[in-house]
Amino acid sequence: GFLQEKKFDIKPGPFLNLKGDIIGEHRGIPFYTVGQRRGLGLATGERLYVVKIDTNSNAITLGPEEAIMGTCLTAEDVNLILYEDLAGSMEIEAQVRYNGRPAPATMAPLPGGGVKVCFHSPQRAITPGQAVAFYHGDCLVGGATIDIAK
Repeated sequence: GFLQEKKFDIKPGPFLNLKGDIIGEHRGIPFYTVGQRRGLGLATGERLYVVKIDTNSNAITLGPEEAIMGTCLTAEDVNLILYEDLAGSMEIEAQVRYNGRPAPATMAPLPGGGVKVCFHSPQRAITPGQAVAFYHGDCLVGGATIDIAK
């Protein structure tokens, strides 16, 4: 209702499978997020999750749970609290979902001020545009905005 009240241009578009085949139609990109399973309005006989949202083509790719698992991300707009800057790689715990738990990872600085974070085990639905928080023990190292998820 909020988006429609503000007159956002919300257009239906295709749901795609991992091969790129059209398997249905979505109500509009603002109603979905990577990792979402419920509320897709699509009955396929299997559990499907939002794997990718392509705003350029107005398409949403769906796939099995394994397809939403990732191990690395790059992030920008880094805000370090505990340190002045990163001199090199460091072991941290990173949290990518507000209700997720911090997970062991290695963080390294990138040219231009960004960071690359590689988790020691796959994480669910690392989502570009969302926040990532960095911890060292009980201390908050800082946070950033996820740019690319892999």
